[in-house]
Amino acid sequence: MRTRYFVAAVATAGGVAAALLTGGPANGQPPPGPGQSCPIEGATSRDYSGRMMWCAPTMTGDHDLVWQYSPDNLPS
Repeated sequence: MRTRYFVAAVATAGGVAAALLTGGPANGQPPPGPGQSCPIEGATSRDYSGRMMWCAPTMTGDHDLVWQYSPDNLPS
């Protein structure tokens, strides 16, 4: 049982370390930009400048899910 938790902890730490060392997600995808489609409503991520973005439906049109800046991280 302990081995399973240890393996999970090492895998998680490895993913975090990879993201920190490469400057981006461990899956190799670039950070999102505002208006790009996103998969899960409420998901969060950071753009190239480190500003927080969240996945939310558009206010007009088909209400597709897109990356938007969170209200307290709007670019100036």
